[in-house]
Amino acid sequence: MITNSDIQSSPFAGFGGLFHTNSGSVNGCDAMCFDQSRLLGRQTNEQETTRRRRVLEQLDLVRSDREWQAYLHQLYDAHDKICHLTFDKNDELRGAGSHRNMGSQEIAIAEKYDDRMQAAKDTLAGVETRQAAVRQRFLGKPYALAFTDLQAMRMRSGFCSQARLNYPTTAF
Repeated sequence: MITNSDIQSSPFAGFGGLFHTNSGSVNGCDAMCFDQSRLLGRQTNEQETTRRRRVLEQLDLVRSDREWQAYLHQLYDAHDKICHLTFDKNDELRGAGSHRNMGSQEIAIAEKYDDRMQAAKDTLAGVETRQAAVRQRFLGKPYALAFTDLQAMRMRSGFCSQARLNYPTTAF
C-alpha cells in the first residue's frame, strides 16, 4: 500500500504538488538570488555592509508579508491547475485506446478539456494581472521589489512534474 509519506515532492518544489519552480522554494534566496536582489535594487549610495543588512531585512519583509504570500499561493495554484488538467487529459487519452490514431473518442476527450484549460489559463492571467497591485505595498523598498520580481519570474519559469513514488525496497 502506498501512503502520502511515500510520495516525495521534487527538490525543486515551490509549494509542492505538480507544479514546481526551478530554483527551490519560492521564498528561498541563496547567495546568487541575494546578489541579484541587491543589484536589481540599484541603491548605490549605501556602504556594502549596510546594504547587505537592508537587503536581508527587505527579503524577510517579503517572506513575512501575508498578502504577498497569499498572492504567491494563488499564482502557484493557478499554475498547478493547468498541470493537473494537462496530466488528466493525457491520462484519459492514454486510457481511450489507440494513441497512434486520433478518433472520435479522442476528439471528444480533447474537447472536454478545451474549456477547462481555457478557464484555467484565464484564471492564471487574472492572478498575474493582480501582481502589480499587490507589489505596491513594497514601494520605497527597492530590494523587496526586486525579490518579488525574482519570485514571479520563478513562477513563470516553473514546470509541471508528476509526483514520483518511492517504493520501499526489501531484501529477499
